[in-house]
Amino acid sequence: NHLATWIRMGLPMPEDSPNTGRTSAETPHWAFQPIQNPSPPAVRPSDWSLRGMDPFILKGLEEQKL
Repeated sequence: NHLATWIRMGLPMPEDSPNTGRTSAETPHWAFQPIQNPSPPAVRPSDWSLRGMDPFILKGLEEQKL
C-alpha cells in the first residue's frame, strides 16, 4: 500500500514540490476570507427574484450577456 509506505517514511514531500513558505491560511482562498453579508445587487426586472440569491445570479448572467 503506497499510502502506508509514505506514512512510514515520515511523509516526505517530493523535491520538485513548490514551497512558497506560506501557510494555507495566508492564501486568498475564499474559505479563509471573513464572512460577508453583501447587499443584493440592483437588477432589472426587480420582480424576477424569488429568493435571496436570485439577484446575484441574475447579475452574473447580465455580466456574461446571457
